[in-house]
Amino acid sequence: MFPTSFGPAVDDTHDATNTDADEPPEGDVSQRKIKNADTVRPVYTVPANSTLTGAVAMTALIGRIPVDGTIDDAYPFKVLIGADNLTANGIELPDVAGAVASGTASGDWTWSCVRGQIRSITFVFYDGTIRTVTSTTAGNANAGGNMHGGLGWISDPHGIPCVSGVQRSNAQQYLTSRSLITGAGAASLIDSDNGSEFINHHLFTFCTEREITFTRSRPGNKNDGAHVEQKNWTVVRQTVGYHRYAGQAQVDVLNGIYDLLRLQTNFFLPQQKLLSKTRLGAKVIKKHDKAQTPYQRALTHPEVDITDKAGLTEQYSTLNPAQVQRDILALSHALGRLVTATDLPSHIHPTTAQLLLAGISR
Repeated sequence: MFPTSFGPAVDDTHDATNTDADEPPEGDVSQRKIKNADTVRPVYTVPANSTLTGAVAMTALIGRIPVDGTIDDAYPFKVLIGADNLTANGIELPDVAGAVASGTASGDWTWSCVRGQIRSITFVFYDGTIRTVTSTTAGNANAGGNMHGGLGWISDPHGIPCVSGVQRSNAQQYLTSRSLITGAGAASLIDSDNGSEFINHHLFTFCTEREITFTRSRPGNKNDGAHVEQKNWTVVRQTVGYHRYAGQAQVDVLNGIYDLLRLQTNFFLPQQKLLSKTRLGAKVIKKHDKAQTPYQRALTHPEVDITDKAGLTEQYSTLNPAQVQRDILALSHALGRLVTATDLPSHIHPTTAQLLLAGISR
């Protein structure tokens, strides 16, 4: 007789490991064993890497693009799964009439697709029994078949775990709402480099509708955007070099370096601003103001809120410039080892970078 529901596996080894002291006196009947015999029932288990096929979306798949790796308000989805399903190794799942899976979706802007992360599955049996399994109740039992901590994921008919779709952007409404460009008397010119984050139909349409001149720099001439590019060498290249970085481990180390560079540049590196430039024949006379760090300039700027100044001052009091520099050097050397090591795989597990970051924590 087949079982008709899902549930946790039963530990059959408990009785075998009991000592003589746990056995009832000779001649008595074990009431515990009789009770267990009445209550224990067989259950199904769905192993890791199981495949549930024949799914039909009950809702549209809408995935927001993550910002800094997080999604504030992910859209939910629901999928109806048919009766023809496999658990693993070609074994069918008997007595199941169907299932309903639900979860949240996230978008991938580069590939124009949506990923669906399953958080809950409700199985419906032919005898009317209903059993719901969530990522919380399942624990780590199915960790081998999930992505990012859920029960599993959805894929297209070709097995690709990202369903192709159409991109939709609210960049125009967002820019307007943020008052970056509003009214006829605001910005009349936008000049950008040749990156796809600027050279796209969304920004072009935005500028066309508002009669804003849209220009771009010449390819290969970074001096066309001198003010934007001026920190590339002093802040970035002198620290991380020109390697082609790839893999989550290297990204984690780079993010750790940039977090420290931000503190070093803004709190401890004084800079001069050009006040005037006068040409006398072939001679150019430049006058600069007193060298100050960005932190010092923020404290004296009248437009900076006093609470923000207090927060910066508190953060500054916790920093040690020598320790920040040592941490930057340690991470830079760790990044170099990740890039140049020939005996390591091309994709190193993220925990490698996390250990490197943890090793220099102050």
